[in-house]
Amino acid sequence: MFKKVVIILCMMAIVAGCGSTATPTAAPSGSAAAAPTTLQLTPPWKGAEHAEYNIVKSSDNSALGTSTIDIQPAADATTIEQRLQIGAVTQHFVVKVDPQTLKPLTSDQELTGSPNDFSLTAAYADNKLTVTAKTAQGDKNATVDVPPDAYDNNSLLAILRGLPFSAGGTAAFTNIITANAAPVKATATVAGQESVTVPAGTFDTYKVMMDFGGAQKQTAWYEVASPHRLIKYDNGTTQFVLAK
Repeated sequence: MFKKVVIILCMMAIVAGCGSTATPTAAPSGSAAAAPTTLQLTPPWKGAEHAEYNIVKSSDNSALGTSTIDIQPAADATTIEQRLQIGAVTQHFVVKVDPQTLKPLTSDQELTGSPNDFSLTAAYADNKLTVTAKTAQGDKNATVDVPPDAYDNNSLLAILRGLPFSAGGTAAFTNIITANAAPVKATATVAGQESVTVPAGTFDTYKVMMDFGGAQKQTAWYEVASPHRLIKYDNGTTQFVLAK
């Protein structure tokens, strides 16, 4: 199997100095939380998109780097491409997803400028994931089973724009980390609406809480207005904020 590689959950977020006003959605007093539903997504984009983000440290809002996200819909597949630049280190992700369901088809990534550079290609078919990686320790290959509710981690923040936000609630899915061929049970909960200020402006957003088990909880804010752009992302250590 692969050496474990820690990868930022692609995308950006806000930091100190960027205000937000919350209007949370809560269950009625004394009522039990509804059971999660299976994640169902609807493509939000109307055409090709390009977005730019600043990457900052969660603790003090200091600058770390930049990122771009490009989305190119097509009849056979939608391509989600992201580049992250932090100092000399570059990460490049290209994920192709089904144009209707947003389920993953292929997932490629490359890390350069670090002591642990690698490149990786992955393909999803028939509830299996096949991964080939080129690393400093040599070529690595793996084939693992994946469940029908699997989505690729490297596309996750982009495809969650397709949530049924107005319905609220919690959706369950399996998040696939291709860098170590690992499935992670996860949920995404629409927690309410907030007004969020980032370098690109002030936006009314849906706040989405992501739970990956244990302490792995992360938050994303998506614009209320269609096509529900990602405005902010916070994984507790690093934040991405929409710049333009």
